[in-house]
Amino acid sequence: MVEVGFMKKPITYGMIGSGRVARHLQHYFDLLHIPFVVWDRQTQTNVEPVMEHADVILVLIKDDAIESFLQNHPLLLQKPCIHFSGSLQIQNAQSFHPLCNFTDALYSDDFYPKIPFVVEKGRHTFSDIFPTLPNPHYEIAPEHQKLYHALCVIAGNFPTLLWQTCQNHFEKINLPKDIFYPYIENIAKQFIQNPENALTGPFARKDSKTIASNEASLEDSQLKEIYTVFKKSFL
Repeated sequence: MVEVGFMKKPITYGMIGSGRVARHLQHYFDLLHIPFVVWDRQTQTNVEPVMEHADVILVLIKDDAIESFLQNHPLLLQKPCIHFSGSLQIQNAQSFHPLCNFTDALYSDDFYPKIPFVVEKGRHTFSDIFPTLPNPHYEIAPEHQKLYHALCVIAGNFPTLLWQTCQNHFEKINLPKDIFYPYIENIAKQFIQNPENALTGPFARKDSKTIASNEASLEDSQLKEIYTVFKKSFL
């Protein structure tokens, strides 16, 4: 736990930022009655007086602004500084990455304790910084951090991009854009239950005839290229 003087007391967190992550974290801390103060660029006072009584600084701003922000506010570095980027590695702040997508809408109260954190190994532990959070947490070697984040992007962002593109094409052939929601929901459920056997369809059967037919039917050059890459990579 972070030491404050000669005694230990509940940690007060200083949150910097007002984006999605900051709003979700503020809501979560409110649920657990964890004390915090907030500063963002709309605040009328400088950041240093707002953070004066914070024990830990949580820098919840855009990745490319974190390092310069801390360099411009060196007094903050007298306290542990934590950022939530999965890929950023800087000397002045440690990565505590919540493996979750944060949307505009808040989640149900019981969801937040389930969010896993992946912590950059070698400095503060999760229990040092968040002793009262029940979330699962794991440490990762700094040299694996960029690979870890790339895998997160592949697993989380790529399917979303494909679903959005397919949704647009369903509408073009006069099908409702939500027609495949039960389908993708069931795919995710099957993968969680049995990842080794979750794949179905022509790629699972290695049905080259159907795959060739699919590929030929794709008039959208972007989708066709993606289909071809998957065929070459996974068959």
